[in-house]
Amino acid sequence: MSDVGDAVELTLATAPGATVTARTYAPDGTVGEEFDVPEKNGEPGAYPFAFQLTQVGMWRVTFTASGTATATEHFWVYAEVPGVAPLATADQLAGVFRPLSYQEAQTVTAWLGLASELLRDRFPDLDARIARGELSPKVAAAAAIAMVLRITRNPGGLRAETVGPFRREFTAEGASAALVVTQAEVDLLAPKQQRPARQYAGTIRVTPGLSPRNPLWRGRDWRW
Repeated sequence: MSDVGDAVELTLATAPGATVTARTYAPDGTVGEEFDVPEKNGEPGAYPFAFQLTQVGMWRVTFTASGTATATEHFWVYAEVPGVAPLATADQLAGVFRPLSYQEAQTVTAWLGLASELLRDRFPDLDARIARGELSPKVAAAAAIAMVLRITRNPGGLRAETVGPFRREFTAEGASAALVVTQAEVDLLAPKQQRPARQYAGTIRVTPGLSPRNPLWRGRDWRW
């Protein structure tokens, strides 16, 4: 994960002496020109390529190597606004999900960045409440992670799936392939309202004097 304006260097490892080119794909869909990537001096098989991140979002760099064999490899780099970090990290999500590959971690980081922006848009004072200690950063992270996990666990937006003898059905939120803020996240991050002090009722004593006199009433004993 890098900031907009950073220069990033990616290195393709392939057979020594190969002919390698690289091309960038910006988050807005702009396709960069194709660059020839020379082999690094003193490191056979290493082909470094550097470029600058000029937009917020997920960048893709595609290396194409030709020689004894032709191969294509993709790298992803997520660029965020400087100083505004996502509410959660890919490592935190992996801790409650499963280990992530490098590519998966880059994708999850991008999703967490978008989820964080949606939550900040919903709660403009979110970071201020975290700074004041009114909201735990772990709670804010849990909300962003929950949003991304729904897509990570069910990227196709399936309503149900069957694996062998087991069938699993997803809720309406879990079956959505879109990144959305649900009521569950709103409940987690909404400011806690001051609850009014509990009002206790007084003690009410009922005595026989409040009811019509019963001829069977004698002293303190009931006679039926």
